[in-house]
Amino acid sequence: MLEGKLFVRKHTNYKQYGKCIKESIILTFEDKKIRWSFFFSLIGLSIGVLSNLSIPLLLKKIVDSFSSQSSLSITLMLLSYGLIWMISQASLHVRGLLTYKIEQRITFILGIKVLSHLYSLSHSYFLNQKPGALTNVIRKAQQDVPSIILGVFFHVLPTVLEFLFVIILISSLYPFIYSLLMIGTLGSFLIYTSLSMKAALTDRERANGIDKSVDGIVIDWLSNYEAIKVFGKRELAIQTCKRELKKREAAEVTFMTKYSLFQFGQSLILGLGLSSLTYLIGQGVLKGSLTVGDFILFNGYILQFIVPVGLLGQVLQDIKKALVDMKGILNLLFTTSEIIEAPNPLILSGSHFQIHFENVSFKYNDRNILKNISFKIEAGETVLIMGPTGVGKSTIAKLILRLYDPIEGQVFINQTDLKQFSLASLYETVGWVPQESYLLNDTIKNNVLFVRPEATFQEIEEALDRAHLLEFIKKLPQGFDTIVGDRGLKLSGGEKQRLSLARLFLKKPKICIFDESTSSLDKDTDFIIQNNIEKFLPHATKIIITHRPYLAHKVDQIITLQKRGVKSSINQPTNKLWLTN
Repeated sequence: MLEGKLFVRKHTNYKQYGKCIKESIILTFEDKKIRWSFFFSLIGLSIGVLSNLSIPLLLKKIVDSFSSQSSLSITLMLLSYGLIWMISQASLHVRGLLTYKIEQRITFILGIKVLSHLYSLSHSYFLNQKPGALTNVIRKAQQDVPSIILGVFFHVLPTVLEFLFVIILISSLYPFIYSLLMIGTLGSFLIYTSLSMKAALTDRERANGIDKSVDGIVIDWLSNYEAIKVFGKRELAIQTCKRELKKREAAEVTFMTKYSLFQFGQSLILGLGLSSLTYLIGQGVLKGSLTVGDFILFNGYILQFIVPVGLLGQVLQDIKKALVDMKGILNLLFTTSEIIEAPNPLILSGSHFQIHFENVSFKYNDRNILKNISFKIEAGETVLIMGPTGVGKSTIAKLILRLYDPIEGQVFINQTDLKQFSLASLYETVGWVPQESYLLNDTIKNNVLFVRPEATFQEIEEALDRAHLLEFIKKLPQGFDTIVGDRGLKLSGGEKQRLSLARLFLKKPKICIFDESTSSLDKDTDFIIQNNIEKFLPHATKIIITHRPYLAHKVDQIITLQKRGVKSSINQPTNKLWLTN
Protein backbone atom coordinates (compact mmCIF):
# COMPACT_ATOMS: atom_id res chain seq x y z
CA MET A 1 0.00 0.00 0.00
CA LEU A 2 2.83 2.35 0.98
CA GLU A 3 4.76 1.49 -2.19
CA GLY A 4 1.66 2.31 -4.25
CA LYS A 5 1.36 5.73 -2.59
CA LEU A 6 5.04 6.42 -3.18
CA PHE A 7 4.71 5.45 -6.84
CA VAL A 8 1.70 7.75 -7.32
CA ARG A 9 3.52 10.64 -5.61
CA LYS A 10 6.65 10.09 -7.70
CA HIS A 11 4.58 9.85 -10.89
CA THR A 12 2.77 13.08 -9.97
CA ASN A 13 6.10 14.82 -9.34
CA TYR A 14 7.41 13.78 -12.76
CA LYS A 15 4.23 15.09 -14.37
CA GLN A 16 4.68 18.41 -12.57
CA TYR A 17 8.34 18.61 -13.61
CA GLY A 18 7.37 17.84 -17.20
CA LYS A 19 4.67 20.51 -17.12
CA CYS A 20 7.09 23.12 -15.80
CA ILE A 21 9.75 22.34 -18.43
CA LYS A 22 7.06 22.32 -21.14
CA GLU A 23 5.85 25.78 -20.07
CA SER A 24 9.42 27.13 -20.16
CA ILE A 25 9.98 25.72 -23.67
CA ILE A 26 6.66 27.16 -24.92
CA LEU A 27 7.60 30.60 -23.58
CA THR A 28 11.01 30.26 -25.24
CA PHE A 29 9.56 29.51 -28.67
CA GLU A 30 7.10 32.40 -28.56
CA ASP A 31 9.93 34.45 -30.09
CA LYS A 32 9.94 34.12 -33.89
CA LYS A 33 13.75 34.44 -34.05
CA ILE A 34 14.15 31.50 -31.66
CA ARG A 35 11.81 29.40 -33.83
CA TRP A 36 13.90 30.19 -36.91
CA SER A 37 17.08 29.37 -35.01
CA PHE A 38 15.62 25.99 -34.08
CA PHE A 39 14.51 25.34 -37.68
CA PHE A 40 17.95 26.09 -39.14
CA SER A 41 19.66 24.08 -36.40
CA LEU A 42 17.54 21.07 -37.45
CA ILE A 43 18.72 21.60 -41.02
CA GLY A 44 22.31 21.75 -39.73
CA LEU A 45 21.72 18.53 -37.78
CA SER A 46 20.37 16.75 -40.89
CA ILE A 47 23.32 17.91 -43.03
CA GLY A 48 25.76 16.77 -40.32
CA VAL A 49 24.18 13.30 -40.05
CA LEU A 50 24.18 12.79 -43.86
CA SER A 51 27.78 14.02 -44.13
CA ASN A 52 28.99 11.65 -41.42
CA LEU A 53 27.23 8.73 -43.11
CA SER A 54 28.70 9.62 -46.51
CA ILE A 55 32.37 9.91 -45.49
CA PRO A 56 33.11 6.16 -44.86
CA LEU A 57 31.13 5.17 -47.98
CA LEU A 58 33.14 7.59 -50.12
CA LEU A 59 36.39 6.40 -48.54
CA LYS A 60 35.51 2.78 -49.42
CA LYS A 61 34.79 3.85 -52.99
CA ILE A 62 38.15 5.66 -53.22
CA VAL A 63 40.12 2.66 -51.91
CA ASP A 64 38.33 0.20 -54.20
CA SER A 65 38.87 2.53 -57.20
CA PHE A 66 42.63 2.96 -56.94
CA SER A 67 43.34 0.03 -59.26
CA SER A 68 40.54 0.52 -61.81
CA GLN A 69 39.56 4.21 -62.08
CA SER A 70 41.30 7.08 -63.86
CA SER A 71 43.33 9.60 -61.92
CA LEU A 72 40.74 12.31 -62.67
CA SER A 73 37.92 10.28 -61.08
CA ILE A 74 40.02 9.53 -58.03
CA THR A 75 41.01 13.22 -57.73
CA LEU A 76 37.35 14.28 -57.86
CA MET A 77 36.43 11.70 -55.19
CA LEU A 78 39.31 12.84 -52.97
CA LEU A 79 38.20 16.48 -53.31
CA SER A 80 34.61 15.43 -52.59
CA TYR A 81 35.82 13.60 -49.47
CA GLY A 82 37.48 16.79 -48.18
CA LEU A 83 34.47 18.93 -49.07
CA ILE A 84 32.01 16.61 -47.29
CA TRP A 85 34.24 16.59 -44.21
CA MET A 86 34.30 20.41 -44.18
CA ILE A 87 30.50 20.52 -44.57
CA SER A 88 30.19 18.11 -41.65
CA GLN A 89 32.36 20.31 -39.43
CA ALA A 90 30.68 23.54 -40.57
CA SER A 91 27.22 22.14 -39.81
CA LEU A 92 28.43 21.25 -36.31
CA HIS A 93 29.55 24.84 -35.61
CA VAL A 94 26.45 26.42 -37.14
CA ARG A 95 24.27 24.09 -35.08
CA GLY A 96 26.23 25.09 -31.98
CA LEU A 97 25.72 28.79 -32.63
CA LEU A 98 21.98 28.43 -33.21
CA THR A 99 21.49 26.06 -30.28
CA TYR A 100 23.37 28.43 -27.96
CA LYS A 101 20.72 31.12 -28.55
CA ILE A 102 17.93 28.68 -27.61
CA GLU A 103 19.84 27.46 -24.58
CA GLN A 104 20.41 31.00 -23.26
CA ARG A 105 16.78 31.96 -23.83
CA ILE A 106 15.56 28.94 -21.83
CA THR A 107 18.06 29.84 -19.09
CA PHE A 108 16.73 33.42 -19.07
CA ILE A 109 13.07 32.32 -18.98
CA LEU A 110 13.76 29.83 -16.19
CA GLY A 111 15.67 32.44 -14.17
CA ILE A 112 12.86 35.01 -14.47
CA LYS A 113 10.27 32.35 -13.65
CA VAL A 114 12.11 31.38 -10.48
CA LEU A 115 12.72 34.95 -9.32
CA SER A 116 9.09 35.89 -9.97
CA HIS A 117 7.93 32.90 -7.95
CA LEU A 118 10.38 33.62 -5.12
CA TYR A 119 9.05 37.14 -4.71
CA SER A 120 5.52 35.74 -4.42
CA LEU A 121 6.39 33.46 -1.48
CA SER A 122 5.61 34.35 2.11
CA HIS A 123 8.01 35.84 4.63
CA SER A 124 8.16 32.56 6.59
CA TYR A 125 9.62 30.71 3.58
CA PHE A 126 12.73 32.91 3.57
CA LEU A 127 13.10 32.63 7.35
CA ASN A 128 13.60 28.88 6.89
CA GLN A 129 16.26 29.27 4.18
CA LYS A 130 20.00 29.48 4.76
CA PRO A 131 21.80 32.45 3.15
CA GLY A 132 23.20 31.39 -0.22
CA ALA A 133 21.09 28.21 -0.45
CA LEU A 134 18.63 29.77 -2.90
CA THR A 135 21.38 31.23 -5.09
CA ASN A 136 23.00 27.78 -5.10
CA VAL A 137 19.80 26.22 -6.47
CA ILE A 138 19.37 28.93 -9.13
CA ARG A 139 23.03 28.72 -10.16
CA LYS A 140 22.87 24.95 -10.59
CA ALA A 141 19.74 25.19 -12.73
CA GLN A 142 21.30 27.81 -14.99
CA GLN A 143 24.44 25.69 -15.37
CA ASP A 144 22.47 22.52 -16.07
CA VAL A 145 20.15 23.83 -18.79
CA PRO A 146 23.11 23.85 -21.25
CA SER A 147 23.96 20.25 -20.27
CA ILE A 148 20.43 19.12 -21.10
CA ILE A 149 20.02 21.14 -24.31
CA LEU A 150 23.51 20.50 -25.70
CA GLY A 151 23.54 16.90 -24.49
CA VAL A 152 20.30 16.00 -26.26
CA PHE A 153 20.87 18.08 -29.36
CA PHE A 154 24.59 17.58 -29.97
CA HIS A 155 25.17 14.03 -28.74
CA VAL A 156 22.13 11.88 -28.04
CA LEU A 157 19.98 12.77 -31.06
CA PRO A 158 22.76 12.78 -33.74
CA THR A 159 24.41 9.63 -32.35
CA VAL A 160 21.14 7.67 -32.25
CA LEU A 161 20.11 8.81 -35.75
CA GLU A 162 23.51 8.07 -37.29
CA PHE A 163 23.68 4.66 -35.60
CA LEU A 164 20.22 3.70 -36.89
CA PHE A 165 21.14 4.72 -40.44
CA VAL A 166 24.43 2.80 -40.26
CA ILE A 167 22.61 -0.35 -39.07
CA ILE A 168 20.13 -0.05 -41.96
CA LEU A 169 22.95 0.54 -44.46
CA ILE A 170 25.14 -2.34 -43.26
CA SER A 171 22.14 -4.70 -43.05
CA SER A 172 21.33 -4.00 -46.68
CA LEU A 173 24.93 -4.42 -47.95
CA TYR A 174 26.48 -7.11 -45.70
CA PRO A 175 25.53 -10.27 -43.78
CA PHE A 176 23.26 -9.63 -40.78
CA ILE A 177 25.87 -10.93 -38.30
CA TYR A 178 27.74 -7.60 -38.51
CA SER A 179 24.61 -5.55 -37.79
CA LEU A 180 23.63 -7.95 -35.00
CA LEU A 181 27.03 -7.53 -33.33
CA MET A 182 26.79 -3.75 -33.51
CA ILE A 183 23.22 -3.79 -32.11
CA GLY A 184 24.28 -6.18 -29.34
CA THR A 185 27.22 -3.94 -28.37
CA LEU A 186 25.11 -0.78 -28.22
CA GLY A 187 22.25 -2.62 -26.46
CA SER A 188 24.59 -4.01 -23.78
CA PHE A 189 26.13 -0.57 -23.41
CA LEU A 190 22.75 1.14 -22.85
CA ILE A 191 21.44 -1.55 -20.45
CA TYR A 192 24.61 -1.35 -18.35
CA THR A 193 24.43 2.48 -18.38
CA SER A 194 20.82 2.47 -17.23
CA LEU A 195 21.42 0.02 -14.37
CA SER A 196 24.67 1.57 -13.16
CA MET A 197 23.37 5.11 -13.31
CA LYS A 198 20.93 4.67 -10.40
CA ALA A 199 23.65 4.23 -7.76
CA ALA A 200 25.63 7.20 -9.09
CA LEU A 201 22.54 9.43 -9.13
CA THR A 202 21.73 8.61 -5.49
CA ASP A 203 25.20 9.87 -4.56
CA ARG A 204 24.68 12.91 -6.82
CA GLU A 205 21.48 13.85 -4.97
CA ARG A 206 23.23 13.47 -1.62
CA ALA A 207 26.14 15.62 -2.86
CA ASN A 208 23.69 18.29 -4.06
CA GLY A 209 22.03 18.48 -0.64
CA ILE A 210 25.41 18.83 1.09
CA ASP A 211 26.56 21.41 -1.47
CA LYS A 212 23.45 23.54 -0.88
CA SER A 213 23.91 23.35 2.90
CA VAL A 214 27.63 24.16 2.71
CA ASP A 215 27.05 27.23 0.53
CA GLY A 216 24.46 28.49 3.00
CA ILE A 217 26.73 28.04 6.04
CA VAL A 218 29.86 29.54 4.41
CA ILE A 219 27.98 32.60 3.12
CA ASP A 220 26.32 33.04 6.51
CA TRP A 221 29.70 33.18 8.25
CA LEU A 222 31.13 35.49 5.58
CA SER A 223 28.19 37.89 5.88
CA ASN A 224 28.85 38.12 9.64
CA TYR A 225 32.55 38.89 9.23
CA GLU A 226 32.25 42.05 11.37
CA ALA A 227 31.03 40.09 14.41
CA ILE A 228 33.76 37.49 13.78
CA LYS A 229 36.41 40.23 13.80
CA VAL A 230 35.01 41.98 16.87
CA PHE A 231 34.75 38.82 18.97
CA GLY A 232 38.06 37.44 17.70
CA LYS A 233 36.45 34.26 16.34
CA ARG A 234 38.45 33.98 13.10
CA GLU A 235 39.69 30.46 13.92
CA LEU A 236 36.17 29.31 14.87
CA ALA A 237 34.85 30.61 11.54
CA ILE A 238 37.65 28.89 9.60
CA GLN A 239 37.19 25.59 11.45
CA THR A 240 33.40 25.65 10.96
CA CYS A 241 33.73 26.35 7.23
CA LYS A 242 36.54 23.78 6.97
CA ARG A 243 34.32 21.11 8.54
CA GLU A 244 31.49 21.87 6.12
CA LEU A 245 33.77 22.02 3.07
CA LYS A 246 35.22 18.64 4.10
CA LYS A 247 31.70 17.17 3.94
CA ARG A 248 31.36 18.47 0.38
CA GLU A 249 34.77 17.03 -0.54
CA ALA A 250 33.81 13.58 0.80
CA ALA A 251 30.45 13.60 -1.00
CA GLU A 252 31.99 14.65 -4.33
CA VAL A 253 34.79 12.06 -4.08
CA THR A 254 32.25 9.30 -3.35
CA PHE A 255 30.22 10.32 -6.38
CA MET A 256 33.22 10.61 -8.72
CA THR A 257 34.61 7.23 -7.58
CA LYS A 258 31.39 5.45 -8.53
CA TYR A 259 31.14 7.52 -11.69
CA SER A 260 34.70 6.54 -12.79
CA LEU A 261 34.01 2.84 -12.17
CA PHE A 262 30.80 3.21 -14.14
CA GLN A 263 32.74 4.73 -17.10
CA PHE A 264 35.33 1.93 -16.91
CA GLY A 265 32.53 -0.63 -17.36
CA GLN A 266 31.23 1.28 -20.37
CA SER A 267 34.66 1.31 -22.00
CA LEU A 268 35.06 -2.44 -21.38
CA ILE A 269 31.75 -3.25 -23.12
CA LEU A 270 32.58 -1.04 -26.12
CA GLY A 271 36.10 -2.46 -26.36
CA LEU A 272 34.94 -6.10 -26.36
CA GLY A 273 32.15 -5.45 -28.89
CA LEU A 274 34.25 -3.42 -31.33
CA SER A 275 37.24 -5.80 -31.06
CA SER A 276 34.94 -8.69 -32.01
CA LEU A 277 33.54 -6.73 -34.94
CA THR A 278 37.03 -5.78 -36.22
CA TYR A 279 38.16 -9.42 -35.93
CA LEU A 280 35.18 -10.69 -37.99
CA ILE A 281 35.72 -8.07 -40.70
CA GLY A 282 39.46 -8.85 -40.85
CA GLN A 283 38.67 -12.56 -41.25
CA GLY A 284 36.24 -11.68 -44.06
CA VAL A 285 38.97 -9.74 -45.91
CA LEU A 286 41.44 -12.65 -45.49
CA LYS A 287 38.87 -15.13 -46.82
CA GLY A 288 38.04 -12.88 -49.78
CA SER A 289 34.36 -12.33 -48.87
CA LEU A 290 35.12 -8.66 -48.14
CA THR A 291 37.39 -6.16 -49.87
CA VAL A 292 39.93 -3.80 -48.36
CA GLY A 293 37.40 -1.04 -49.10
CA ASP A 294 34.84 -2.89 -46.96
CA PHE A 295 37.37 -3.04 -44.12
CA ILE A 296 37.96 0.72 -44.51
CA LEU A 297 34.19 1.34 -44.47
CA PHE A 298 33.62 -0.69 -41.32
CA ASN A 299 36.71 0.78 -39.67
CA GLY A 300 35.55 4.28 -40.65
CA TYR A 301 32.17 3.76 -38.99
CA ILE A 302 33.80 2.15 -35.95
CA LEU A 303 36.22 5.05 -35.49
CA GLN A 304 33.45 7.53 -36.27
CA PHE A 305 31.11 6.10 -33.63
CA ILE A 306 33.49 4.85 -30.95
CA VAL A 307 33.96 8.38 -29.53
CA PRO A 308 30.28 9.51 -29.76
CA VAL A 309 28.98 6.21 -28.36
CA GLY A 310 31.64 6.34 -25.63
CA LEU A 311 30.54 9.89 -24.86
CA LEU A 312 26.88 8.88 -25.05
CA GLY A 313 27.04 7.24 -21.63
CA GLN A 314 28.76 10.29 -20.15
CA VAL A 315 26.24 12.62 -21.81
CA LEU A 316 23.30 10.55 -20.54
CA GLN A 317 24.89 10.66 -17.09
CA ASP A 318 25.34 14.44 -17.36
CA ILE A 319 21.71 14.86 -18.47
CA LYS A 320 20.49 12.71 -15.57
CA LYS A 321 22.74 14.67 -13.19
CA ALA A 322 21.40 17.93 -14.62
CA LEU A 323 17.83 16.76 -14.13
CA VAL A 324 18.65 15.82 -10.54
CA ASP A 325 20.18 19.28 -10.01
CA MET A 326 17.12 20.91 -11.60
CA LYS A 327 14.88 19.05 -9.18
CA GLY A 328 15.84 21.64 -6.58
CA ILE A 329 14.63 24.54 -8.68
CA LEU A 330 11.49 22.70 -9.79
CA ASN A 331 10.66 21.88 -6.17
CA LEU A 332 11.11 25.57 -5.42
CA LEU A 333 8.67 26.44 -8.23
CA PHE A 334 6.10 24.05 -6.75
CA THR A 335 6.40 25.62 -3.29
CA THR A 336 3.16 27.44 -2.55
CA SER A 337 2.88 30.67 -0.57
CA GLU A 338 1.05 30.77 2.75
CA ILE A 339 -0.13 34.26 1.83
CA ILE A 340 -2.73 33.84 -0.91
CA GLU A 341 -4.33 36.77 -2.70
CA ALA A 342 -8.10 36.71 -3.14
CA PRO A 343 -9.27 35.52 -6.62
CA ASN A 344 -10.85 38.91 -7.40
CA PRO A 345 -9.09 41.25 -4.97
CA LEU A 346 -10.28 44.71 -4.05
CA ILE A 347 -8.08 47.72 -4.70
CA LEU A 348 -7.19 49.62 -1.54
CA SER A 349 -7.86 53.25 -2.48
CA GLY A 350 -8.67 56.53 -0.80
CA SER A 351 -6.80 58.80 1.60
CA HIS A 352 -8.14 57.88 5.07
CA PHE A 353 -7.69 54.42 6.54
CA GLN A 354 -8.95 52.91 9.77
CA ILE A 355 -7.23 49.80 11.14
CA HIS A 356 -9.01 47.25 13.30
CA PHE A 357 -7.56 44.12 14.95
CA GLU A 358 -10.31 41.77 16.13
CA ASN A 359 -9.39 38.82 18.39
CA VAL A 360 -6.11 38.29 16.58
CA SER A 361 -3.78 35.46 17.61
CA PHE A 362 -0.46 34.58 16.02
CA LYS A 363 2.51 32.30 16.67
CA TYR A 364 5.88 31.57 15.07
CA ASN A 365 6.03 27.81 14.71
CA ASP A 366 5.17 26.68 18.28
CA ARG A 367 5.91 29.99 20.03
CA ASN A 368 2.83 32.05 20.85
CA ILE A 369 3.32 35.76 20.12
CA LEU A 370 -0.12 37.37 20.10
CA LYS A 371 -3.21 35.96 21.76
CA ASN A 372 -6.72 37.30 21.26
CA ILE A 373 -5.62 40.92 20.64
CA SER A 374 -8.22 43.55 19.74
CA PHE A 375 -7.81 47.28 19.12
CA LYS A 376 -8.89 49.98 16.70
CA ILE A 377 -6.92 52.84 15.14
CA GLU A 378 -9.03 55.58 13.57
CA ALA A 379 -8.11 57.16 10.25
CA GLY A 380 -5.47 59.88 10.60
CA GLU A 381 -4.58 58.98 14.18
CA THR A 382 -1.03 58.73 15.51
CA VAL A 383 -0.77 55.67 17.76
CA LEU A 384 2.05 54.58 20.04
CA ILE A 385 2.54 50.81 20.49
CA MET A 386 4.68 49.98 23.50
CA GLY A 387 5.67 46.92 25.48
CA PRO A 388 8.65 44.76 26.47
CA THR A 389 10.92 43.03 23.98
CA GLY A 390 9.43 39.93 22.34
CA VAL A 391 5.82 40.74 23.17
CA GLY A 392 4.80 41.06 19.49
CA LYS A 393 4.99 44.78 18.64
CA SER A 394 6.81 44.23 15.30
CA THR A 395 4.49 41.31 14.53
CA ILE A 396 1.57 43.77 14.43
CA ALA A 397 3.36 45.67 11.63
CA LYS A 398 4.00 42.43 9.69
CA LEU A 399 0.34 41.37 10.04
CA ILE A 400 -0.81 44.75 8.62
CA LEU A 401 1.58 44.25 5.68
CA ARG A 402 0.40 40.61 5.27
CA LEU A 403 3.90 39.27 5.60
CA TYR A 404 2.02 36.86 7.85
CA ASP A 405 -1.65 36.03 8.33
CA PRO A 406 -3.13 35.58 11.84
CA ILE A 407 -3.92 32.02 12.88
CA GLU A 408 -7.10 33.31 14.49
CA GLY A 409 -9.08 36.53 14.25
CA GLN A 410 -9.12 39.18 11.53
CA VAL A 411 -7.39 42.39 10.57
CA PHE A 412 -9.58 45.04 8.92
CA ILE A 413 -8.83 48.21 6.98
CA ASN A 414 -11.89 50.45 6.62
CA GLN A 415 -14.14 47.61 7.84
CA THR A 416 -12.89 45.23 5.11
CA ASP A 417 -10.87 42.10 5.84
CA LEU A 418 -7.23 42.67 4.84
CA LYS A 419 -7.25 39.40 2.88
CA GLN A 420 -9.75 40.85 0.39
CA PHE A 421 -7.32 43.51 -0.88
CA SER A 422 -4.76 43.06 -3.61
CA LEU A 423 -1.23 42.78 -2.25
CA ALA A 424 0.05 45.40 -4.71
CA SER A 425 -2.43 48.05 -3.54
CA LEU A 426 -1.74 47.14 0.11
CA TYR A 427 2.01 47.63 -0.33
CA GLU A 428 1.33 50.89 -2.17
CA THR A 429 -0.79 52.21 0.72
CA VAL A 430 1.37 51.10 3.64
CA GLY A 431 4.88 52.38 4.32
CA TRP A 432 7.11 50.61 6.84
CA VAL A 433 10.40 51.65 8.39
CA PRO A 434 11.61 48.44 10.11
CA GLN A 435 14.05 48.06 12.98
CA GLU A 436 16.75 46.84 10.59
CA SER A 437 17.26 48.96 7.48
CA TYR A 438 17.09 46.90 4.28
CA LEU A 439 19.51 48.60 1.90
CA LEU A 440 20.79 47.53 -1.52
CA ASN A 441 24.50 47.41 -2.28
CA ASP A 442 24.04 50.41 -4.56
CA THR A 443 24.21 54.20 -4.53
CA ILE A 444 22.37 56.40 -2.03
CA LYS A 445 20.29 57.79 -4.89
CA ASN A 446 19.19 54.36 -6.11
CA ASN A 447 18.41 53.23 -2.58
CA VAL A 448 15.97 56.12 -2.19
CA LEU A 449 14.55 55.66 -5.71
CA PHE A 450 13.89 52.02 -4.83
CA VAL A 451 10.40 52.95 -3.53
CA ARG A 452 9.50 55.32 -6.41
CA PRO A 453 11.68 54.82 -9.49
CA GLU A 454 9.90 57.60 -11.40
CA ALA A 455 10.68 60.29 -8.76
CA THR A 456 12.58 63.42 -9.81
CA PHE A 457 15.95 64.44 -8.38
CA GLN A 458 14.28 67.36 -6.61
CA GLU A 459 11.87 64.97 -4.87
CA ILE A 460 14.83 62.82 -3.77
CA GLU A 461 16.53 65.87 -2.28
CA GLU A 462 13.35 66.89 -0.46
CA ALA A 463 12.92 63.38 1.01
CA LEU A 464 16.53 63.29 2.21
CA ASP A 465 16.21 66.79 3.68
CA ARG A 466 13.10 65.75 5.63
CA ALA A 467 15.04 62.74 6.93
CA HIS A 468 17.79 65.18 8.03
CA LEU A 469 20.37 63.49 5.77
CA LEU A 470 20.82 65.89 2.83
CA GLU A 471 23.67 67.96 4.31
CA PHE A 472 25.63 64.82 5.17
CA ILE A 473 25.28 63.43 1.63
CA LYS A 474 26.40 66.68 -0.01
CA LYS A 475 29.63 66.54 1.99
CA LEU A 476 30.48 63.04 0.68
CA PRO A 477 33.07 62.90 -2.17
CA GLN A 478 30.67 60.96 -4.44
CA GLY A 479 27.56 62.60 -3.02
CA PHE A 480 24.37 60.86 -4.17
CA ASP A 481 26.47 58.29 -6.09
CA THR A 482 28.11 56.98 -2.91
CA ILE A 483 27.85 53.17 -2.67
CA VAL A 484 26.41 52.17 0.72
CA GLY A 485 27.95 48.68 0.74
CA ASP A 486 26.46 45.27 1.49
CA ARG A 487 23.32 45.86 3.61
CA GLY A 488 24.49 49.46 4.05
CA LEU A 489 27.58 48.54 6.10
CA LYS A 490 29.44 51.67 4.93
CA LEU A 491 26.90 53.80 6.77
CA SER A 492 26.37 54.21 10.51
CA GLY A 493 23.23 52.89 12.19
CA GLY A 494 21.70 56.37 12.34
CA GLU A 495 22.53 57.10 8.68
CA LYS A 496 20.91 53.83 7.59
CA GLN A 497 17.77 54.64 9.57
CA ARG A 498 17.53 58.13 8.07
CA LEU A 499 17.96 56.69 4.59
CA SER A 500 15.04 54.34 5.30
CA LEU A 501 13.00 57.30 6.56
CA ALA A 502 13.83 59.22 3.36
CA ARG A 503 12.27 56.36 1.40
CA LEU A 504 9.08 56.78 3.38
CA PHE A 505 9.01 60.56 2.82
CA LEU A 506 9.44 59.94 -0.92
CA LYS A 507 6.73 57.27 -1.04
CA LYS A 508 4.19 59.33 0.98
CA PRO A 509 2.08 56.34 2.08
CA LYS A 510 -1.38 56.74 3.64
CA ILE A 511 -0.51 54.31 6.47
CA CYS A 512 2.93 54.75 8.06
CA ILE A 513 4.54 52.24 10.43
CA PHE A 514 7.67 53.29 12.32
CA ASP A 515 9.23 50.29 14.06
CA GLU A 516 11.99 51.67 16.32
CA SER A 517 12.84 53.77 13.27
CA THR A 518 14.86 56.38 15.19
CA SER A 519 16.43 54.14 17.85
CA SER A 520 19.97 54.91 16.60
CA LEU A 521 19.43 58.70 16.49
CA ASP A 522 20.15 61.30 19.13
CA LYS A 523 17.15 63.07 20.67
CA ASP A 524 17.64 66.33 18.76
CA THR A 525 17.70 64.59 15.36
CA ASP A 526 14.80 62.38 16.44
CA PHE A 527 12.81 65.50 17.42
CA ILE A 528 13.47 67.16 14.03
CA ILE A 529 12.35 64.03 12.13
CA GLN A 530 9.22 63.57 14.27
CA ASN A 531 8.23 67.15 13.52
CA ASN A 532 8.81 66.56 9.79
CA ILE A 533 6.62 63.44 9.94
CA GLU A 534 3.78 65.48 11.46
CA LYS A 535 4.35 68.32 9.02
CA PHE A 536 4.71 66.41 5.73
CA LEU A 537 2.49 63.39 6.46
CA PRO A 538 -0.31 65.13 8.39
CA HIS A 539 -3.29 63.00 7.30
CA ALA A 540 -1.61 59.59 7.29
CA THR A 541 -2.55 56.97 9.86
CA LYS A 542 0.69 56.60 11.82
CA ILE A 543 1.79 53.70 14.03
CA ILE A 544 4.92 54.24 16.12
CA ILE A 545 6.44 51.14 17.72
CA THR A 546 8.94 52.05 20.40
CA HIS A 547 10.33 51.34 23.86
CA ARG A 548 10.69 55.05 24.61
CA PRO A 549 7.62 56.79 26.09
CA TYR A 550 8.74 60.39 25.54
CA LEU A 551 6.48 60.69 22.47
CA ALA A 552 3.41 59.87 24.52
CA HIS A 553 2.20 63.47 24.75
CA LYS A 554 2.04 63.78 20.94
CA VAL A 555 -0.12 60.73 20.12
CA ASP A 556 -3.86 60.14 19.97
CA GLN A 557 -3.75 56.68 21.50
CA ILE A 558 -1.31 54.47 23.40
CA ILE A 559 -1.51 50.70 23.00
CA THR A 560 0.58 48.77 25.51
CA LEU A 561 1.21 45.07 24.91
CA GLN A 562 1.94 43.17 28.11
CA LYS A 563 2.92 39.72 29.32
CA ARG A 564 1.17 38.17 32.31
CA GLY A 565 -0.82 41.31 33.06
CA VAL A 566 2.19 43.55 33.75
CA LYS A 567 1.12 47.20 33.36
CA SER A 568 3.04 50.37 32.74
CA SER A 569 1.88 53.73 33.94
CA ILE A 570 1.72 56.76 31.65
CA ASN A 571 0.08 59.80 33.10
CA GLN A 572 -1.52 61.18 29.95
CA PRO A 573 -5.06 62.31 29.19
CA THR A 574 -4.90 60.45 25.88
CA ASN A 575 -6.76 57.22 25.21
CA LYS A 576 -4.75 54.33 26.73
CA LEU A 577 -5.42 50.72 25.79
CA TRP A 578 -3.79 47.93 27.82
CA LEU A 579 -3.52 44.59 26.09
CA THR A 580 -2.48 41.51 28.02
CA ASN A 581 -0.76 38.88 25.91
